[in-house]
Amino acid sequence: MVGLIKKMGQVGHDETDKPDGADKLIRLIFGFNRLPNQRVRKKKKKAVPNNVQSAIASKSWQLRLHGPLLPTKKEKSMYSVRLGYDKAIKRINSLIKGGHHAESLVTTVFTAEKTLRRTLRFLIVSCGFNTEIAEKQIKKLKGIDAIKNNWEYYSPEHKKLTEVVNQNDWRILREAAEIRNKLVHGEKAFDKATCKKMTKELLQALENIKTSLENEYGYSGWKSLKKREKSILHTKSLIKKK
Repeated sequence: MVGLIKKMGQVGHDETDKPDGADKLIRLIFGFNRLPNQRVRKKKKKAVPNNVQSAIASKSWQLRLHGPLLPTKKEKSMYSVRLGYDKAIKRINSLIKGGHHAESLVTTVFTAEKTLRRTLRFLIVSCGFNTEIAEKQIKKLKGIDAIKNNWEYYSPEHKKLTEVVNQNDWRILREAAEIRNKLVHGEKAFDKATCKKMTKELLQALENIKTSLENEYGYSGWKSLKKREKSILHTKSLIKKK
């Protein structure tokens, strides 16, 4: 029946033909969405990053830098401290130069938090705890506010973090961290101008924070430390021995 109607219409058909009168009649009679011998062409979807998370995860984005910036399967962090502070800042500036302002802000906040985390880890070990315990303590701290709240427990003379670093620098870091959190969790989008401005302010604040830590403790998180295997706590213990 299909062949007869096609012959009556004297219409040839291939997969590139548009539906004609005979095609429409066949579809109407038999309820076809398409002819039996007609292929449906599927449009290929282009994988375009539509948010900051997918853009950061994109390999093409990484290749525009001086080597991979984000963690691979074999890495635990965005970049190792062995890279060095100067090269870390160079990578951030490469992102800014390339117009990747949201990504540069995320990376700068990461660098600032890494600086604080590693310095606090140094203070915990300096108190007498072994490196393993220090690592466990640091992993429990989620976010820069948790770092700040625990700082005085390990700092000499119980000095608070906000007493070591400049108040304005801390304010800038907290604001940048809030924007970073909203970006990576998809809560809110920020325009490039806002991200660019925040990144530049934070880079200066980070430089000041790093200098303050070095002046106070002689360490700012950007040097490898010798691992302490055994704790040296209770050197002047109040515990009475039996």
